[in-house]
Amino acid sequence: MVLHPMSADRVIRLEGCFNLRDVGGYSALDGQRVRWQRLYRAGGPHALTPADGRTLDELHLATLIDLRTEQERVERGVYTSYVNVRGVHHLPILDVLPSREDFEGWTSPDRVAFQYLDMLRTAGPVIAEALAFIADPGGGPVMVHCTAGKDRTGVVIALVLGLLGVSDDDIVADYALSEIAMHEMVAFFESQSDEAREALAPIRSAVIAASPETMRTFLAGLRATYGSPEGYAAAMKITPLVAQLRTSLLA
Repeated sequence: MVLHPMSADRVIRLEGCFNLRDVGGYSALDGQRVRWQRLYRAGGPHALTPADGRTLDELHLATLIDLRTEQERVERGVYTSYVNVRGVHHLPILDVLPSREDFEGWTSPDRVAFQYLDMLRTAGPVIAEALAFIADPGGGPVMVHCTAGKDRTGVVIALVLGLLGVSDDDIVADYALSEIAMHEMVAFFESQSDEAREALAPIRSAVIAASPETMRTFLAGLRATYGSPEGYAAAMKITPLVAQLRTSLLA
């Protein structure tokens, strides 16, 4: 099935993960496109079912990149309980999650974009390692995920798409697709118990928020700081990976 680059049909429906989608199809450098069925982005394995496992098997995933903290892995479980892959790489972008009080403020696009830029700065070596696995020509298909698949995953995927020459408009639109999934994820957790609903209430808006303006501000900040996605790669001393990434992901 051929999917239009901006179609919600790029979303792969699971019962226990709410933000899995193919990152392929976007127009990129020199008239090329990002390959379909080569790179996926996802939320965490919150409540996967045997049917979800069969769907994941059909993706023929070879590499999983888990950006979550160790605490999240313990509390939420791992994808390898449901799908077999050759390579699993735990690359936490954050050592600890933001406090509830801090996270409550993650609704302003400017503030969230600042947090994303801070991830680029503080987690540079981890992000570089993730890019190396994504660029490995023998390592695909690759799935990158965190817990929601919106923030940490959004930073990595935006950087990858930028290095592939995808337009800001398409990077922004890809990011914004997470908002629908976040509504579904929050509704799932709220349905579990009154306690879960009460715990989510103060941070509900922050969890759901995936404003296009957030990603636009982040991309502008990336360029103001590093000049370009390629400038960031140079700052991280991984310029050779850029050509490899393009070879692996463009067609």
